[in-house]
Amino acid sequence: MTIPQALMTHRARDNVPSALWDEGISAFQSNYRYSGASQRTREGSTERDNYLMLKAA
Repeated sequence: MTIPQALMTHRARDNVPSALWDEGISAFQSNYRYSGASQRTREGSTERDNYLMLKAA
């Protein structure tokens, strides 16, 4: 016996229908700041500085 995949239904156990979901609350916030600089030296090489600040609350 062969059953086409399109006819198969998979339901997770303890599934809550999306119509019953609520909006919830903002429980995690994050922010970041990035800066960088590039400088060519007299010898012709390039120096690069990069900074990344991550903030989570």
